[in-house]
Amino acid sequence: GSPNTETGFVSSGTVGTASHTWTTSGSKQVTVRAIDIESAASEWSTALSVTISAPPVTPFTPSGPASGLPGTSLTYSTSATDPDGNTLRYTFDWGDGTPQTTTGFVFSGVTTSASHAWTTSGTYQVKAMATDSTGLSSGWSANFTVTINRNPNTPSAPTGPAAGMAMISYTYSASATDLDGQQVRYTFDWGDGSALTTTSYVASGQSGSALHAWSSTGTYAVRVRAEDSMGGQSAWSTALSVSIASSPSDLVISDLVVPQQMAQGATVTLLEAISNISTSGSSSCTVSYSLTSSGGIVTPIGSRTLPALTG
Repeated sequence: GSPNTETGFVSSGTVGTASHTWTTSGSKQVTVRAIDIESAASEWSTALSVTISAPPVTPFTPSGPASGLPGTSLTYSTSATDPDGNTLRYTFDWGDGTPQTTTGFVFSGVTTSASHAWTTSGTYQVKAMATDSTGLSSGWSANFTVTINRNPNTPSAPTGPAAGMAMISYTYSASATDLDGQQVRYTFDWGDGSALTTTSYVASGQSGSALHAWSSTGTYAVRVRAEDSMGGQSAWSTALSVSIASSPSDLVISDLVVPQQMAQGATVTLLEAISNISTSGSSSCTVSYSLTSSGGIVTPIGSRTLPALTG
């Protein structure tokens, strides 16, 4: 055992005091004897039994749902062992400033659970501590992160052109509100297998827009979803059907007749033959005209819309 501890000399009948720290748990037998100034010693006293307990081992990180809705009760579990085999109870801290939850006593090593409902959206750190039946407590466990959040409302179908031409960019917009008032951003699915387009964050309820150009003709289902600043996502919206026809680059304009000489301010009539128009259905296109002088100066002179053709 450890060395004996001796006090200083005191008057006969005066209480002497000593302190000791045990490094191991268990039952310890403490005895004492008196020694006078002449070194005469008494017999050892009857032993005082002292039980030394070790605190519980720090509990495992709580386990349970990593996300949930405000007001919904969620359950979390943990366990720990006590070196002395004492029974344990657990205290859960929910990270939201509300009172901690303490369980009843269970046997060492038995998993114990507690439930909690957070009232507001946010990110919370859940931790647990074990206390044995002698009152000794462990340290706090590692934190378990829980995200409480309500997803944004599902946006309506995107708004924008329902028809267009290949290789031309069109703008589509959508809006949604977040139940917690968080900022939202929008992700557009263009229905053609291309990469999704995600906007920057905007205020809840504010619309977001994105551009897209389809590379080939066809009918595409454009849809959108909203995501709040905590990562909560809405469902995909109803799709907007967009019909894409051939681009104006398919047009061949030939036999353009321009007078070689004209008076200043005179009206000029351009005669052209247009072929290879492969647009169909309700699609149409606009053709713009300009003149390039011998000096390289380009002068716009107008445009006109070609009606939809079939066949």
